[in-house]
Amino acid sequence: MTENKAVKTETTILPIDPIALEDFVMSLQINIERAECILRDITESYLGKTEECQKAENYWELISGYDEYSTKAFIVSDYLTNLRKLGAEAAELIASLT
Repeated sequence: MTENKAVKTETTILPIDPIALEDFVMSLQINIERAECILRDITESYLGKTEECQKAENYWELISGYDEYSTKAFIVSDYLTNLRKLGAEAAELIASLT
């Protein structure tokens, strides 16, 4: 059984579950790392080819990768949506504590 730590504010002491807080922060970090990884792949592997693919003979490279990289962009969007929700949850939690 874990002991709840307390955070002292100016007016009161608020109970904080350290495991829940650790899980929350870990969720944020995981979503950020995953989004960064996929964005790096998109920008280096696909968007980085734009200049060389502007020539007519290389245009197929951009077309052939479109489906894969647009899917990755949607995945990043999902991670960012998760981060937005986690941020809203954190704001609600902070508001409820004050």
